Amino acid sequence: MPFRFAGPLLILPAALLAPAPALAQRRITIAAQPLDAALLALARQSGRNILFAPASIAGMVARPVDSSDFDSALAQMLAGLPVRIVHQAAGVSIARAAPHPPHTADRTRVSAPPAAVEGATIYVIATRIAQRPTLGLPDGNAPDADVLTSDRTTPADRNLAEALARMPGVLTLATNLQGDLGGIDRAARAEGQFTAIRGLSGAYSLVTIDGVAMPQGLPYGRDAQMGLLPAFGFGSVRLIKTPGPERSGDATGAVIDLQTPSAFDPGVEGVRMTAAAGVDGGASGYGQRAGFGQFGLRYARRFGDDRWGVALGVQVSRRAFANSQQTYQQGSVEFRVVDAQGRSPAGMDPAANLLLTSVNAQFTRGETRNASAVAAIDFRPSSDLHVYARWSAAESATDQDIYQLGFQGGAGIADITRTPIGNGNYALASTRGSLHYWYQTNPERTHFALGQIGTVAQLGTFELRARAQYGVGVVSRPDHIETSFWDSDATALPHGVQLALQGGYPVPLLDAADAALARAVLDYPVHRQGQKRDQRSDDHRLGGDLALARRFNGGAVEQVELGVSWVRSLRHNRQVDLDYVGPLARHTQLAQSGLVAGALPAILPGIYDFRLPLIDGALLRARIAAAPPPTITPDIANGSSLDATETIAAGYARMVMMQGPVTLTAGLRGEVAQLATRYWVLGNNGVAANGIAYGWKDSHNDFAALLPSLALRWQTMPGSVFRAALWISYARPAAAQVAGSAIVDTTPTGGVQITRGNPDLRAMRAINLDVGQQWRWRGGAQLDIALFAKRIAHYLYDAGGDYANAQRVAGGAGTTVIQPQNGGTATLLGLETSAALPLARDWTIGGAATLLHGRVRLRNPDLSAVEQLQYAPDYNVSAELRYHRGPWSARLIGRWTGAYIQQYGLLGTSASGYSVLASSALDTWVRPAAQVDASISRTIAKTATLRLFARNLLADLAYRSTIGRTADTVPQTISAGRLIGLAIEDRF
Repeated sequence: MPFRFAGPLLILPAALLAPAPALAQRRITIAAQPLDAALLALARQSGRNILFAPASIAGMVARPVDSSDFDSALAQMLAGLPVRIVHQAAGVSIARAAPHPPHTADRTRVSAPPAAVEGATIYVIATRIAQRPTLGLPDGNAPDADVLTSDRTTPADRNLAEALARMPGVLTLATNLQGDLGGIDRAARAEGQFTAIRGLSGAYSLVTIDGVAMPQGLPYGRDAQMGLLPAFGFGSVRLIKTPGPERSGDATGAVIDLQTPSAFDPGVEGVRMTAAAGVDGGASGYGQRAGFGQFGLRYARRFGDDRWGVALGVQVSRRAFANSQQTYQQGSVEFRVVDAQGRSPAGMDPAANLLLTSVNAQFTRGETRNASAVAAIDFRPSSDLHVYARWSAAESATDQDIYQLGFQGGAGIADITRTPIGNGNYALASTRGSLHYWYQTNPERTHFALGQIGTVAQLGTFELRARAQYGVGVVSRPDHIETSFWDSDATALPHGVQLALQGGYPVPLLDAADAALARAVLDYPVHRQGQKRDQRSDDHRLGGDLALARRFNGGAVEQVELGVSWVRSLRHNRQVDLDYVGPLARHTQLAQSGLVAGALPAILPGIYDFRLPLIDGALLRARIAAAPPPTITPDIANGSSLDATETIAAGYARMVMMQGPVTLTAGLRGEVAQLATRYWVLGNNGVAANGIAYGWKDSHNDFAALLPSLALRWQTMPGSVFRAALWISYARPAAAQVAGSAIVDTTPTGGVQITRGNPDLRAMRAINLDVGQQWRWRGGAQLDIALFAKRIAHYLYDAGGDYANAQRVAGGAGTTVIQPQNGGTATLLGLETSAALPLARDWTIGGAATLLHGRVRLRNPDLSAVEQLQYAPDYNVSAELRYHRGPWSARLIGRWTGAYIQQYGLLGTSASGYSVLASSALDTWVRPAAQVDASISRTIAKTATLRLFARNLLADLAYRSTIGRTADTVPQTISAGRLIGLAIEDRF
């Protein structure tokens, strides 16, 4: 039967106020089948919670069902079976009236169960109010919301970013360009920190906690640092890839919603304790601190005649790490052969024509400490009113040291020889270089806190939801320091830097004199005595939202909902760089500095067998603090400053229509955003000169969007659901792209070059289509398949602190302006599938795969007309083998990720000025990666589980990137060892 529409979306307000039609329900049809499968099918079709012990109904077969309401369907299904039904309260039929509001309705275990009866007892429990579709989010029980719970994670997952990698479509990144502090040094921690979903960076996704956007302070973009959040401690995580009108304006990729546990959640009451400890094999191999520890505690209790509920959770962890790094010096990459314009000659592959003139053999060590807490207070004086408060917070502190022995031969024109070879071409070679010893810290302090209060009230057929929230997020890099020891004469490599590949690493070819110099690091003289950088970026958010929904009990229209929201975000970013003179006397050798505390026998045994002295960072920090402070000019103090105020007001309407097994949801969202920024024009310390006004400037931008959406859900047969969604979304440029700092330079010819943000950038707009099918079979087998397509206009790629797609545009007479420009159209096609299959009584195999085809037109003259989409690997595959028998269980999990573009090939001009490195062939690719984890566990005393686990069982590389997809000439590599640990979990 076709849908009977109540009217277009324009009459939604009238529908909200119309009288409720007569009682009618969509039909529930379930074939005769084993009772356990039939009950699950009934739960899916009705949305009711049905609790039973599978063993108690084993062998029972349900009667066929064809009914218009839940109670009749349940009666038909159980007719003649030795089963007792216990109806609970809060919205379902009650067997008999209770003298007081039955607040025990939501318990999953009954402290005083009914008298035993022959057969089985089935508990029918209503969905608690807090589990209904919350403001700003679609129904968590919908098939498009993939749920991550503790049973899908392992102790090898050290944070939420790593745990999310176990879900289809999610790529976990060790570093990205979206304002990440540390770059390759962050990647050297060998820990997942960010996510890309379905080929789109985190800037295209929305991270929420109980439906409220998580504040975050990354300075240059809109990404959220998922590594800040623990893998355990939250009640569950919903990954919503087809958001409705409540969030479609912010989530082209997905909505990641973390749900804090509530005392009214089934099975939460009591105490849950988790603890884990382990050893990092990479750190222990270097003889460094290698311990890893984690402890979590969660408590939930209901009291006051079950009107009140309190849930609390805390988690702390501490991890030491030590790994090798191999990098290269920025600017020290040339073409082997160039034409007169400094380009790779026509017909020659630029990536195969690269000449690496530096290699930095590095070692890093450090420690990361994390802490998080959640709290929930619920008050339910009746089944029609729920008042709640939620609070969540997390912080992370990392102290990291990086030590380097650098072979650097491309620091300037004097280090490179250009020789004519005919046809207007030239051969380049490294003919002079030097050895560098360098040390820096890469500290990071990150935290967020988010609080919200709200209420859900049932007023007959109406439901009112209201909420207010406040949050703050901070990312800082305080007291970053560095120093270096070298001299162009004392540590000279008179024949330049010559490299050969060994095991994928570029290794310097040294004669006897150079090798002796590489062993005499303690004799190197000080070059730069002390540098210090302080950076802090924060985000303060205040907002609220309100929604009114009306549910109908008959006709085609099931529900109509209206909602509004408002949020204001205040962003601040400050960075100050200072160069100190005075911590050490001139010509002081490293051995005489008093900073050395031990040495590393080899940076990477078998590859870089160089002894490396280790500096004590605390001693250097004390020397810098005692040195005379340098002069801080206005340009130094304000040059990297940005203040932004973003105000977003939105409203949405949603209509849910049902006909038999088919549900159609139509929605419309309207959103208006205002962005006001204040930034510094760097040049003459704020004083106007040559007609150019320096100093503070203001910028204002307005964005508006009208975003329709349509979603279809069809219960094709018991255990089978077809779904389809079509919606439009958009994403605004980050404040740093619109404004950011501006720099004015005078060129050698007397012209003026201005590098700045672009206040005329347009918001990216996407048309999204998603089609999927879900199957569930008897015995636990399941299969999910989804096809999706996205078409994004005005694409802006992730360029971190650099301006995305920066191009030269005409300014006034003698003036050139370099600013970001919108790209063209991006197209993303994908296939996503996951499956589980019981192999035998004790074995189950499962897997997930995401296949992507992403292409984009960046409209940059230096790049190809069509590029591969950033962060979109061709494949991302995982497989899992599970064993469970009695108290024993085991898991073997593997994940394989294809190569993806991290940065487009706009590398600028080399340090010598001879090579112009701008070509799609020079895109930076993160190479294919693999990771295998394993665990074996045993249940003890029915409530505790003891688990032995191993992360990165095969000791695969943590990270490798190269300039060019297949070329190995210019790599960056992070090695990592295994993590072996023991975990225990108990409930009491």
